[in-house]
Amino acid sequence: MLEYSVEDVFAEVEPIIRSALDGHNVCILAYGQTGTGKTYTMEGNTESPGIIPRVLQELFHLSSSDSSISFTFSISMLEVYLGSIRDLLAPRPSSRKYTASRW
Repeated sequence: MLEYSVEDVFAEVEPIIRSALDGHNVCILAYGQTGTGKTYTMEGNTESPGIIPRVLQELFHLSSSDSSISFTFSISMLEVYLGSIRDLLAPRPSSRKYTASRW
């Protein structure tokens, strides 16, 4: 079984930060079985920040280093679980839930 640290995963994700600053839409997707560590990898904790805080820190650091360019960021964080979509940036505990309808 392969195990990767959050640092390993961030090293793979880091190049998309430049793509975002170049004006491209980017997406980071954590996919896998329940209980495999996706939430921890993405969010981390106080002692070991996950991918999201690391990406945001680097994104804001890189964007502030060039004062001749103005940036506007739009960020969405969604969870899809058992056919329901949850907005992870909505205030808790009443996070908005959207149920996908089937055709």
